[in-house]
Amino acid sequence: MRWKNLASELLPVRDALEAALAADNSTLEAMRQGVELTLKQINSVFDKAAIREVHPIGEKFDPHRHQAMTTILRQGAQHRGARAAEGLPAA
Repeated sequence: MRWKNLASELLPVRDALEAALAADNSTLEAMRQGVELTLKQINSVFDKAAIREVHPIGEKFDPHRHQAMTTILRQGAQHRGARAAEGLPAA
């Protein structure tokens, strides 16, 4: 999928998020259902673009595959062999 196509596929997701923000009197349940539908939309876009979730916990840190959010210095630890310590929860 090309970047232009990816951007076009993401427009409905953006529209859904903007509609949610514009809603004045939504119930919590209605907002939850809207978020779930929006998540399905973005997951569909990711599938079409072959964007896959990785589970790096315990893997050797690879700067070409992983994105470091923070570093934690531990006594006696060496940078060589650094491992992914935490990840975002899966949907």
